[in-house]
Amino acid sequence: MQNFSDCVGEGYSGAFLFLERNLATLAAQHEDTSHKTNFLYYNNPDLCRQSLKFKKMKMKSNSKNIIPELSFYRLLLLDFLSENHPERIDDSRFIAARAEAAAETYSKAIMNGSNATQAENEALLVLFEGLYFSKYDTIVNILWNEFSNEIPEEDAREAALNLLPQLEFVFSGYALSDYFIYEPEYDLLYTELTGAIELLIND
Repeated sequence: MQNFSDCVGEGYSGAFLFLERNLATLAAQHEDTSHKTNFLYYNNPDLCRQSLKFKKMKMKSNSKNIIPELSFYRLLLLDFLSENHPERIDDSRFIAARAEAAAETYSKAIMNGSNATQAENEALLVLFEGLYFSKYDTIVNILWNEFSNEIPEEDAREAALNLLPQLEFVFSGYALSDYFIYEPEYDLLYTELTGAIELLIND
């Protein structure tokens, strides 16, 4: 797997490029996934590449003596939330707190002797903790897979955002985690959500 610092050095949004390039490794480990997955579409790197918007960011050189600016983590998180958790895009307190925590994690890791790559990986874990599973993406995938005749693919994201509040009661019945997609309960959630969406659409 490629190092995160190598991606940053190429002038792109480092975390996104790092995740995109390493997605094939994750996909190979989970070839038996039957549905289009949610967060980052683990089993389909091509879909991931379409979903992630690689944006060039002005960023200081990533040497071990220079700490990435807080704004870098903030922009990184904002871009990720806009794609996978749009319902949280206006949660400024969460975004600020998570970006600050990531920047502090990087700084502490460097002070404790970690190299830049190790520090960056630790910071990313903090930045994206709890966000690997997306309710929104799960709904989008179900609309694409099960309701393509009722809702055109280009309208699925907007529809998913509108449906999400009405489907929270379904999600509340499951112990969601970052890698819930690979739990046996995911298929049960998928089926229950499909039924609930059908009822909502028919109404």
